[in-house]
Amino acid sequence: MSTAEIKLDLFRKLDTLDSRKIKEVYGLIVNYLNKKGVPDFWDELSEEEKNAINDGIDQLDKGQSLSYSDVRANIRKKHNI
Repeated sequence: MSTAEIKLDLFRKLDTLDSRKIKEVYGLIVNYLNKKGVPDFWDELSEEEKNAINDGIDQLDKGQSLSYSDVRANIRKKHNI
């Protein structure tokens, strides 16, 4: 696909978006261009790692967390330490 074809395809896809999505895509593009191609660590993670992080965030949002001392106690109990 030539550069001209890519631009036309992008334009057509952008033209179908509602204003909220246009602003979101605009922000993503501007952020990408401002970083001058420096990869975001998130993009370097595997899908499994991303899913694990998102699962953890969801658990925290639901109040499903343990304190450090509870985690230590569980490990000590499990490993007879």
